[in-house]
Amino acid sequence: MYAETMKILPTKERNTAIFADSGPSVARTTSSRRIAFISDGRGAGVPLGYAIDACSRQQAKIDLMIHGTTDRADIAALENQIRMAGLDHYYFQLGTKPVDDIIHYIRNQPALILLVAIPDDTAAKALIEEAIPKRAGLMPVPLVLVGDRPPACRTEKTAH
Repeated sequence: MYAETMKILPTKERNTAIFADSGPSVARTTSSRRIAFISDGRGAGVPLGYAIDACSRQQAKIDLMIHGTTDRADIAALENQIRMAGLDHYYFQLGTKPVDDIIHYIRNQPALILLVAIPDDTAAKALIEEAIPKRAGLMPVPLVLVGDRPPACRTEKTAH
């Protein structure tokens, strides 16, 4: 029975359980908080950096929620940026109805504290334009849209 239990644990936890020394126990904190980064392969750099910074501040893990047909190199770039930050992450390939998959994920992930996407991501747009209005504008977690560049500042000219 113990062997069966060990098989279903993620590799990191299984190795910790198997190779733990018998010395004094040290309390370890594990994060149950999650931040989801919705992407079609784009968003490396500033947008993913925002999600990574939020994870660091909130002591959270990051979930990559990838939709559409994406180039494996783009996904590798996202995963590499996360690894370089030293964060644990999970990769989810969304199906043909990404908005439904995201809603399902939100409902079944009580540890989710934030969704992050780029402003022109098709799944994020559909979530904002269709899914949220159908739910009376209510979302259990915030959705933050982060672009590659800060918006152009508008300066008002005043006559002197």
